[in-house]
Formats: sequence, C-alpha cells, structure tokens
Amino acid sequence: MLLLAVTAFFSCAKKENQQVITYYDQDQKTIHEIYSVKADSPLVKDGAYLLYGEDGRLIERRKYRSNKIVDTLYKYYPSGKMSEMGVFADGLQNGERKVFFESGQTMIIEHYKSGEFEGPYNSYFENGSRKEEGQYANNAMDGLWKYYYDSGELKEEVYFKDNNENGPYKSYYKSGKIKDVGSYENAAKSGNWKTFYENGNLMEEADFISGKPDGTVKYYDEEGKLTKTETWKDGEMVGGKKI
Repeated sequence: MLLLAVTAFFSCAKKENQQVITYYDQDQKTIHEIYSVKADSPLVKDGAYLLYGEDGRLIERRKYRSNKIVDTLYKYYPSGKMSEMGVFADGLQNGERKVFFESGQTMIIEHYKSGEFEGPYNSYFENGSRKEEGQYANNAMDGLWKYYYDSGELKEEVYFKDNNENGPYKSYYKSGKIKDVGSYENAAKSGNWKTFYENGNLMEEADFISGKPDGTVKYYDEEGKLTKTETWKDGEMVGGKKI
C-alpha cells in the first residue's frame, strides 16, 4: 500500500499545528489518514486523527496530545454505524469502553484503569438480553460472574480469582432448576460435584481432585435409580459396573 503525505498549515499563527494527509494511491485521490502534528515536531501527533478505508468510509476517529491518545476513540462499521467507543487518558484506556452490534444494540460494556481491566464487565446478546456480568480487579476476572441464556434466564454462576475459576459453581436449566453444583480450584474441578435432571433427581455424582474424578462415580436414571458406578484412582478409571 502506497502512502503519500502532504502538510498544510491551519493558520499563520506562531507554532500552530500542521495538518497531515496520507493517501492510498499515488494520484492522491483516496485519503488514508488526516491528522495534526506539532509544527516544530512533525513526528508528534497532536490533535484530531481520522482513519479511512480504501472505500473512502471513516473507520476510526481519535485525538492525540503529544503522540498519546486522549479523550474518546470511536470506531465504525463500513455501514457508518459505530462499532466501538472507549475513553483514553495519556495514551492508555482509562474509563468505559463500549462495543456495539451493527444494529446499534450494545454488545459489551467494560472498564479500564491505566490500560488494564478494572471494574464491572457486562456483555449482551443482540436481542438486548444480558449475556455475562462480572468484574475485574487488577486486570483479572474476580469474584462472582454470571452467565445467561439469550432468553434471559440465569445459566451459570461461578467465582473467579486471578482470572481462573476458584470457588463455588452452579448451572441452571432454563426453567430455573439446578443442573450442576460443584466448585473449582485454579480452574479445575475440585471436591464433590453433582449433576441433576430437570425433574430434580440426581443424574451423576463424583469427587474431583485437580480436575479428575477420584473414588466412586455414580450414575442414575431419570427416576433416581442407580444404574452404573465407576472407580477412579490417580486420574484413571480402574473399575466399574452396571447395576
């Protein structure tokens, strides 16, 4: 891609910023970028910045101060609809960032502090229903996170620490009935886990160590009758029987 640049003074004022225009083509018909630089430092962006696609449509709009992005950055779909907006300070994301479906519905709302994730996180299905909700601390998923079906019902609840599943876990059928109950330790299943049929009867029960079954795993039919057992040791199945 050939990029050509030309500059022009905004005014004759002393040390006024200069405008730079780059092009995709040698004939300078298809604009690639329009931005401002300091008059006495032509490599230092300072002021508005516009980025265009080869089709001439605006892709991105941002603002610089001494070569660092500040204020709000905007991104656009080829249709012209906004795809993203995020707040920057001193070159780093610092505040709220929103991502949008092309329909205009919000897809993600997240927060940053000095370029890292910090604070509440929410995502949505295109129909407007919640998809995920949780929070970040020190750039890592932390505390209770919830996940939803696209029809709005709660699907899963799990605790995080240092970006890994750590703590109690529950999953649900759309009806609201409990499907799974257990816990995680460093993203691996740990302790007792139970899975239920939607009618409330136990489907499966097992104990886990470091994500692997340990001891006897029990399986039940939908009426609650024990149908099969397996015996696990050191992460391997060493026996089993049907009942």
